Amino acid sequence: MKYILACVVCVINLLILNGYSQDVILLLNGKEIPALVEKEDSIWIYYTQLTKAKYIEKSTVKEIRKTEMELLNGQVLPYVFLIDSFDRHSPYVYYRELKKPFTLRKEKVFNVRTRSVVPFKPYDDSLKITEKERVIYHQDTLDRRFELSEYEMRCWVMGRRSARKHYHSPFSTIGGTLTGFGGGMFNLFVAPLPATIFTAVNGAIRPKVGKTGKEDIPYLNEEFFIEGYRMQAGKKKLFNSLIGTVPALVGGVLINYYLIK
Repeated sequence: MKYILACVVCVINLLILNGYSQDVILLLNGKEIPALVEKEDSIWIYYTQLTKAKYIEKSTVKEIRKTEMELLNGQVLPYVFLIDSFDRHSPYVYYRELKKPFTLRKEKVFNVRTRSVVPFKPYDDSLKITEKERVIYHQDTLDRRFELSEYEMRCWVMGRRSARKHYHSPFSTIGGTLTGFGGGMFNLFVAPLPATIFTAVNGAIRPKVGKTGKEDIPYLNEEFFIEGYRMQAGKKKLFNSLIGTVPALVGGVLINYYLIK
């Protein structure tokens, strides 16, 4: 136990001494990209994208560096420490793996948020994180894509982001599955009709703002937040309908053609 605690203290000390930060790129469509931004110019952002969060036992970690971890067995892995998920009392260190370098046109980006570690005190439960935002979006009233003010676009983007993270439509998937399979079983020539009708009717019903996050509270009553949320939620409804429809339709047709007949 003492050995494990010593390793944890070593990890914390090395992390603070080295200084550490990581970035989150927020696109105008509400998608977030965990990344390490390398550089940018007037047109492009150059970054290394990171994978989804994973974890490893603290007792196996010897040292954390900016883009790698060294394990007690001497193995060095290209991992990026996930600073906003660190808990001193947790037995795990959360991290993301490095992907290939990418470039992104700045006209697609709303902002870049950089999260950095601030000094850690022994009695704190977790790392203290500071976050700085750099807004990339600029209003251009001559271009319809950028005619919204910065605040209006922020509300719109946060709405789409919230729907991406929190909105779910299982009914669309179930309905697509049932109508797709039923159409395939019923008649080969009109097999797509029930699913097509369901998808059209379901898509015509605009979803309301449902579950949101704490970060969305300041924008909940804003018109552009609501419209952005409903637009992205509608896209998810359509996608879920297709996810349920296509394989069920194919399965129904195959069963009807090869097994029943």
